[in-house]
Amino acid sequence: MSQERYIGADLVRIFAALLVVAFHLGFWSWANERSTPGSILQRRAEFPEVAQLTHFGWVGVEVFFMLSGFVIAFTARSSTALSFLYRRFLRLFPGAVICATITLAVALAIGWREPADLLDRYLRSASLWPYGPWIDGVYWTLGVEIAFYTLVFMLLAIGQLRRLELIMIGVGTITSLIWIVFALYHGRPSNPFRGLISSRDAQLLLLHHGMFFSVGVVIWNAIAGRFTWWRIVAVTICSIGGCVVIYPTATRDLGLELWEQASIAVWLISVLLLIAAVRFDAALSRYLGPISRQIKTGSLATYPLYLLHTVVGAAMIRVLLDAGLPRYFALAFVLIAVLLLSVAVTKWLERKLRTFLSRLLQHRAPAGEPKRDMGAPG
Repeated sequence: MSQERYIGADLVRIFAALLVVAFHLGFWSWANERSTPGSILQRRAEFPEVAQLTHFGWVGVEVFFMLSGFVIAFTARSSTALSFLYRRFLRLFPGAVICATITLAVALAIGWREPADLLDRYLRSASLWPYGPWIDGVYWTLGVEIAFYTLVFMLLAIGQLRRLELIMIGVGTITSLIWIVFALYHGRPSNPFRGLISSRDAQLLLLHHGMFFSVGVVIWNAIAGRFTWWRIVAVTICSIGGCVVIYPTATRDLGLELWEQASIAVWLISVLLLIAAVRFDAALSRYLGPISRQIKTGSLATYPLYLLHTVVGAAMIRVLLDAGLPRYFALAFVLIAVLLLSVAVTKWLERKLRTFLSRLLQHRAPAGEPKRDMGAPG
């Protein structure tokens, strides 16, 4: 099965984005005062009544990584190294610049940090610099995405893209087994690379998140070909490895000792959702055909939504609360507002900047290359 777009994968991407937005604005904004939204709201409002529905939403980031593995595995198959680099640049850079600029303006307006600090963070974010601090903490994932893209670019450059699945199976299973064995040895999941290299370097080397990309790559190849026993084993090991990576984040970093099972369940359910969504994509396309354009727009809008919702969303909630609006009215209004803002950025600002950059670079894509990408990188 080969096609340019999977509406099922678009739906999973929208689901993952909504999970992350709900987590940052509905939970992290009051559960952790040191977080980005928490530092902006400063305990102006809490939403404990919905905590059980929002606390696990951060796992949507891991789902984004899985989707990136899936999407890149099939969109890169007819690309050259240069065309792949060009397309990835035009996918990431315009949205990063636009969203970082909007975030900078909002951060300056509310006096969130010193202007010099914000400018430094802005330049790091707009330039896709892999090391923070960024204008918004969510930009950390773009460096991880670029690390994965770099591997794909190198394979395209030497004409060995067909080995991507084998390499990612190796990366995913080896890192998963390291995490699993380390957890069994210590009796509790924890980071096996702590103290050896910095956490950020481990992320950029795909030691933390390689298994998530691997699951997506293998699922694409299984759908395009067939589910062999070794692919099933690879997905199983990498999915378990993902659980072991997720567990310490849910317990130590987020302090959710009683809820780590929910975070793990969301990850495993998302794997099954992606498999089912692309397996029955034809049926979904027939059923959802009348709104397929809206679903595509929603999927593309997940990228600016991801980059905008934390600082801009928290700032909007803060303004509304200071104006005396009820907390849940403010939360609901802002959720709708950031969704609409993200669609506007996608349909107008991103498109215009991407067109300008494309003409500036005077690039013409090779005939037969896929014409569209599927939504946001993780």
